[in-house]
Amino acid sequence: MRDQVLALVQRYLGTKYRSSGGSSIMMECPIHVSKSGTPLGINIDLGVFHCFSCHIAGPFPYLLKLLGVPDSVIETETSYLKPLISENKKRLVLKKNDEWWLKDPFHTKTPISLVTLANYNWMPTPLIEDGFTWETLSKMRVGVDVEKQRIIYPVFDIYGNLAGVVGGRIQPYQEPKYKVYQGLHKDINGNNVESDFGSWFSERYPDYEFQNHDYLWNYERVYPRLLFSQEVQTLIIVEGFKAALWLLQHGYENTVAIMGSRMSQRQKQLLSRLRANFILFMDNDFAGHEGMLRDGKELYKRTPGVFIAQYPQDMWGCQPDDFTEQGLANSIKSALPYPEYEKGIKKCLEHQVLEKARSR
Repeated sequence: MRDQVLALVQRYLGTKYRSSGGSSIMMECPIHVSKSGTPLGINIDLGVFHCFSCHIAGPFPYLLKLLGVPDSVIETETSYLKPLISENKKRLVLKKNDEWWLKDPFHTKTPISLVTLANYNWMPTPLIEDGFTWETLSKMRVGVDVEKQRIIYPVFDIYGNLAGVVGGRIQPYQEPKYKVYQGLHKDINGNNVESDFGSWFSERYPDYEFQNHDYLWNYERVYPRLLFSQEVQTLIIVEGFKAALWLLQHGYENTVAIMGSRMSQRQKQLLSRLRANFILFMDNDFAGHEGMLRDGKELYKRTPGVFIAQYPQDMWGCQPDDFTEQGLANSIKSALPYPEYEKGIKKCLEHQVLEKARSR
């Protein structure tokens, strides 16, 4: 099995690598060909990589993308790779005899072809106008559904499989604010409703169903980085896509979005697999603080390394993407340990309620 996986590595990255123990190999990073000796780690069993220079990380298909390999070729090559990784995971399942692994939460049930994103390969002008760079948006493969007038945010599983997409509204009157694209489904009256992707999608993926809260946005890049790290790193957790994009654009690569104000049980289970400190950086409103109180408390039961990013007093109702670069740094640097936050936030929320009542 390992020889077969290594053959794929050799095909695109060459044979100059060394074993790094267990299922990992190390080699010179092909992304930094001008920087001799820049190390790249690849975990053969999990199919993920991590560059120790610029800290780019993710599933093997993403590495091929960075090397300029066309999506159609990537899909062909990784379709060969995925069964091998799956077989190895079965072996690990039997060895660990762990029910969590038997459920395989890291793998989407119905992977979608990456070529699907070509339908949304349009510049998200509203985000550009809000200060996001094309480099950041392109890296995260954010596009536009021109027909439905929605900004498309792709959601991947840990292996880099496209699990689904979420469409954010462009016009303020659009409801819902974020639409989770589904396959053929039934409405409340039991009538068939065409897939949000189009009729072709229902024919190709008749049993498709996507629960976005089973995933953490950007987790497929963060997970291998923390997996290879020999030190405990810090993971920033935000609510939405724009907040995550803003942090990523300003260099906070270890950022994930829960795609809402409350973590699902699956998301908490995914976080429990990480050896990291957590900074909760939810929106500065009632829902955001209620989420940080509730989810922070549960995370704190598992690890003492739980912190809450701080907002200035005049930023009630704001979110991370409302900060300047320096503002982000200050908010993260001043993050409070969860117990201290818990003591002070209830009084703060009571004050906000009173202020809101007085303004009516």
